Amino acid sequence: MHACLQLPELLSQIIEFLSPDPPWAKGTSNLATLARTCRLFYEPALDALWEHQSDLGPLIKCMPKDLWDESEDLESGLLITFRRPVVPVDWTRFDLYAPRVKCISYNRSKDREPIRPLTRLHDTVLQALKDRRSTVILFPNLREIHWPSTDKGELFSYLGPTVTSVSFQWPDSESEHGELGSIGFLTRVVTICPMLEDLQINNGDSQGVAFPPSFVETLCLLRHLRHLACDLVFITTRDVVRMAALPHLTSLFLAGRSTVDCGTAKGEWSRLIGGAGVSECPSEAISHPFSNLKHLVIISDSPSLDPWIQMLRFMEQPELELFHCYLRQAHHSATIVSLLQILAGRPSHRALASLHMDCLSRFEPHFPEDERNSFGNPLHVPSLVKFINLTKFHFIMHHHFSLDDATIKELAMAWPLLEEFEVKWPSSAEEWSSVTLEALVHLAHHCPHLQTIHLILGTTILPSLPPSETVNLTVRSLHFGQTPILDPKGVAAFLVGLFPKLETFCGISAEESIGDSLHAAFGVAWEEVQRLVTASRLGGSFDGAVP
Repeated sequence: MHACLQLPELLSQIIEFLSPDPPWAKGTSNLATLARTCRLFYEPALDALWEHQSDLGPLIKCMPKDLWDESEDLESGLLITFRRPVVPVDWTRFDLYAPRVKCISYNRSKDREPIRPLTRLHDTVLQALKDRRSTVILFPNLREIHWPSTDKGELFSYLGPTVTSVSFQWPDSESEHGELGSIGFLTRVVTICPMLEDLQINNGDSQGVAFPPSFVETLCLLRHLRHLACDLVFITTRDVVRMAALPHLTSLFLAGRSTVDCGTAKGEWSRLIGGAGVSECPSEAISHPFSNLKHLVIISDSPSLDPWIQMLRFMEQPELELFHCYLRQAHHSATIVSLLQILAGRPSHRALASLHMDCLSRFEPHFPEDERNSFGNPLHVPSLVKFINLTKFHFIMHHHFSLDDATIKELAMAWPLLEEFEVKWPSSAEEWSSVTLEALVHLAHHCPHLQTIHLILGTTILPSLPPSETVNLTVRSLHFGQTPILDPKGVAAFLVGLFPKLETFCGISAEESIGDSLHAAFGVAWEEVQRLVTASRLGGSFDGAVP
């Protein structure tokens, strides 16, 4: 054996190169072959082979063949059943590989079908695992579990004291899975996994299902929790105050699906912050709320943002580095401005590096013509320019608001570290924009780290090619949406001159404009720009010649 293969770093690189991505994809046979090559590769290859599992099917199949039977299951694809009682010697191979498992994740993602059908375990298998778990820890090195909405009972076969990350869907009702329904389900998770650092609970599509009143109280028993994501229905003030006492919480994701009485919420905040009722909540939640919080993500389905604004006032101390707010309903521009003002008024506002405001409504809200001008501009520049360390800015609204080159320039000058810039508004509001290609010059000149730009602008006026010192070599991606265009060749020459390293380019396509002759023409023009930019990057000319 060559001496180089004795180096742990080199072994690690070989294993990583052969490991499939994602872990359950085709390619695990390479690791199995490597494990059989020699003793040097045996242990590290087996560790990598078993580290990520989508279910317990492969482990159960390592047990004696006369013990189990596999059949098709209408619900999940495959079903494993035990034919006979399990005896101690049956666990030999299981116990050899189970300590190598560090992550169990459901074999699906939103982007792809599973490589193989999910294997479901029959009650006979689950009972055997339960009996075995009463005497030994099944997975002594397991760290992560990501489980679907079904088979909650099977989930408890995996949980153990070493688990630090769990994600699951909340039981649909009190009666689901009997004793596992409601708060008892969470209590068991907290009891079995006291060292949890990352907990994600999805409420699924059950919009009418609320968490029990004692939910947050049970949750706060996890004193090591760092990342918490809860798809809640009702978010009360007292719940937030209790969460504020979690000493190590750095990331918080809250999704509120119900309307909150704004007056009541304000009153509750006033009493708690003022000291009334403090005895019922942890004292540290009042004196140092969310002391280590860095990331805050909010999804609001409420017609009012007042409760969230009050919550941000309560969270003055933490140095937020990321704030993302997704709105499921339309809101008055003044409310958006108030939210930005609260963020900018915090003592630690300079720490903010990522700001994302997004209206998730599928429909553009109806604003009467005589009210539009009174709404003001939700893109509140006096607040935004205070975030001098911003690296990511995404502002997606269904409001009709004004935007021009001067505003883009002011923002660009305030954000020298900016890497991502996205501003979108309704396609029907193009006439409200005064942004031209000149805005790209400001972004290129003042934001030397910029990589992505997503902006609707006017291209009918072509500015002169920028001086060499303005050329930006970091921008790789441009998205222009439904931007009108008249001179494809001129626009392409301008973009290549300003962003010579441009790789990804996207304007409105002809296919997206079917039924609209004007936008269809714009789509064809943007496709021509794409062709010219690609040809230039490959060393060709704007006549389309590619070497």
